[in-house]
Amino acid sequence: MVKLVGFFLTVTLIPLALVGYLSFSSARDTLRERTLAELVDARDQAARGVGNYMQNVLDDTSYLGKNPSVHGTFKALEFYYGYASALEYAKTHPDAPIDMSDRDFMQLADDYDPIFMRFLENFEAVRGYEDVLLIVDQNIGLIMYSARKLSDLGTTLTAGPLKDSAPARLWSKVVKERKPALADFSRYEPSGTVSAFLGVPVFKDPENLYGVLLLRFGPKPINDIMSRATHMGKTSDLLLVGQDGMLRSISRQLGGDLLKTGVPLGAAGGAFQGKTGQGETVSSDGVKVLYAWSPVGLPTHSGLAAAFDWATIARIDASEAYSAVTSLAYRVILITAAAGIVAAVLVFLIARAIAMPMITIAGQVSRISEGDLTVEILKLKRRDELGRLANAVSVMVGNLRDQIKGLLQGVQVLSASAQEISITVSQVAENTSKTSAAVAETTTTVEQVRQAASVSGDKAKHVAHTSRKAVDISEDGKNATKGTLERMTVIREQMESIADTVVKLSDESKTIEEIIVTVQDLAGQSNLLAVNASIEAARAGDQGRGFAVVANEIKNLADQSKEATDQVRSILENTRKNISAVVMATEQGTKAVVMGVEQSDQAGDAIKTLAGVVETAAQAAGVIEASSDQQFAGVEQVSRAMADINHAIRENLDGIHDLEGASRKLEDLGMSLEQFIGKYRV
Repeated sequence: MVKLVGFFLTVTLIPLALVGYLSFSSARDTLRERTLAELVDARDQAARGVGNYMQNVLDDTSYLGKNPSVHGTFKALEFYYGYASALEYAKTHPDAPIDMSDRDFMQLADDYDPIFMRFLENFEAVRGYEDVLLIVDQNIGLIMYSARKLSDLGTTLTAGPLKDSAPARLWSKVVKERKPALADFSRYEPSGTVSAFLGVPVFKDPENLYGVLLLRFGPKPINDIMSRATHMGKTSDLLLVGQDGMLRSISRQLGGDLLKTGVPLGAAGGAFQGKTGQGETVSSDGVKVLYAWSPVGLPTHSGLAAAFDWATIARIDASEAYSAVTSLAYRVILITAAAGIVAAVLVFLIARAIAMPMITIAGQVSRISEGDLTVEILKLKRRDELGRLANAVSVMVGNLRDQIKGLLQGVQVLSASAQEISITVSQVAENTSKTSAAVAETTTTVEQVRQAASVSGDKAKHVAHTSRKAVDISEDGKNATKGTLERMTVIREQMESIADTVVKLSDESKTIEEIIVTVQDLAGQSNLLAVNASIEAARAGDQGRGFAVVANEIKNLADQSKEATDQVRSILENTRKNISAVVMATEQGTKAVVMGVEQSDQAGDAIKTLAGVVETAAQAAGVIEASSDQQFAGVEQVSRAMADINHAIRENLDGIHDLEGASRKLEDLGMSLEQFIGKYRV
């Protein structure tokens, strides 16, 4: 019943779970693709918006730089700067050569303020323009006009407090390349804000510059662009990130701390190689997110000449993106669980209706297997397979009762006859067994004597064969010892020759060392001669320059000769040590060879003595071998006769044993059948 329930539940729930899983996977993949597509759209929309904004900034700044009124302002400032730089104030204030408190300068600035203030008022709210700076003098970069009149007014970009700032680097680039350029967002100390700068050159004529116009603008318009581009959910976010991994726009999730809040770029770092992409990852706080990234493309914008780029990253938490699919999964699980419970109840009822009659019939059949044929089989009023099974078992039990009754009567007769036959065969077998035992003992004794004679003969033959072989081996050993002695003599002569050669080599190394000492003395004298020659050449003046060169080369050659002789002396010292080791090894080898020759002589004498003893033993073994053969022939004849007698008796005894075994089996069979039939109650 348990198996039926398990089977039907498996058949019911597995397809349902499989369909639910496939539906969940399909819906999840579809939702993932749709979410990524929305992220890509938001990413691209933001990148286009930022690009268009930067183009507008470039257009506005370029237009302002070409305005005749701006040209007039530069012309007036240049004239004033040429006059003011000649005064004592400029000489005593090189970092700020203009006196900002001068009445004439203040009047000049007030005259041109309306031009730039109208420009800022028109675009400040829409495009976030914060200030306009006019910079003169291509050598020192003097900020001679500021619409906001901050602390940067009157300072230089090469020596003042702003020399390492973004405006200083931007001004230098514009002056050098004579075309507009963009500086990334950074904290600008005079204003205390995070600002970016765009600079354009202002020309007097096609060849000469009045100066550079810098436009300072804030991140608010870019924040507006990024906030408009994301609308996907509570956890969705759109980030503008610099190459340093810091925010360039306010983030819904990370906050608005620009240039201080870092963003884990991961694969999005490829945006700074001009690549776009999308995918799924785990954020630094362990949350799985879907995201898409793209470069803004500032370096490819010909008018901006930006040496940096920004990346737009659109992201959303995967839990929110898959929330609809998660709800679907919960519903599928609930439906599957409910279906499983209903199926389990139905299957249990069906299995119980099938299993209970089978359990009853199985209990009755178990009693029959224990020998109780009085059991009445359950009769079912059913026309299905269970009803037919119950009727068939009932008929089988009736037939089995009748067969057991007839079999019991035959077994009783068989058991009585088997007992009588078994008693008679046992008596005959006992008498034959005694006769066979006596013959077997005699046969065993003869066989032992025959085996002893056979073993003695084999041993005698083996001894004779071994003795002859020992004679041959002793002769070979005598010859081998003689050859070894001769070879040891040759080795001793060769070792003595090697020792003489090594001694000669040691003497020659001493001669080489004397030559090296001579060469080293020669190198020292050459070095001294070169020094004297250099001194004489110095005294000779210009006429001795050539001689000085030769003297210098001689000195170098002497130094090289000295270094070479030092190396040769080191090598020779190692060689002498090795030669000494070889001499000692050769002497030890010679002594070992002499001892080997003496031991070989002693071994030869011992082998000669052994050969005589072995030959005498071989002759005695031959006599023993002939005597053993004669004894073995006589014992062999007696053994054959006893074996024939024993074989005949054993054949008779085997036949009686077979008959005895058959009678016992017949008796046992009768008893077994009687016991078997006795289990049944009919």
